[in-house]
Amino acid sequence: DGINIEKDATVTWKYSVTTGTGNVPLTIDSITDDQGVTPVYVSGDTNANGLLDPGETWLYEASGIAIAGTYNNLGTVSAHDSLNKQVGDDDPSSYFGFDPQIVIVKTTSDGTTEGDGINIEKDAPVTWKYSITTGTGNVPLTIDSVTDDQGVTPVYVSGDTNANGLLDPGETWLYTATGTAIAGTYNNLGTVSAHDSLNKQVGDDD
Repeated sequence: DGINIEKDATVTWKYSVTTGTGNVPLTIDSITDDQGVTPVYVSGDTNANGLLDPGETWLYEASGIAIAGTYNNLGTVSAHDSLNKQVGDDDPSSYFGFDPQIVIVKTTSDGTTEGDGINIEKDAPVTWKYSITTGTGNVPLTIDSVTDDQGVTPVYVSGDTNANGLLDPGETWLYTATGTAIAGTYNNLGTVSAHDSLNKQVGDDD
């Protein structure tokens, strides 16, 4: 209960049903899940009499695809005994759907103007800025590398507001690199790679 699962991974829910401290066999009327999945009987009726006998554990399962964020569902069982006495129980379960995402936005600045495709005087100083966020992701990330394909070296400047060494949702980490403008059109590509606590690799470039 409450485990971490990667978004879009297959999830299996297991529903174990017993008579507890009860001392009579029961006829199972229904096993349901409040989130719409359908529990299916797997095993447990050891004497094949169609009754949940004391000492037996009947297993039902349902499956689905993990969504992002916190997911809660409730399994419910209803049954009756030979005197038609109705009994029931329910039990909640939950998981957190990991959705690691990373976004890098690279801009160029001459100290006055900042953007992409701007005009800069030859031999003037140039600063490249690399802004990195988790985008729509919902988990912290460990930054593995921030690189530029033209050989300049992006250096971390700021953004780790809680000083935990992780790019948290809501934070924007800024890296910069500097150089000198050349004549003509200049193109470069900033790339970031990172991983989450489940070692899921993510990356982006701009």
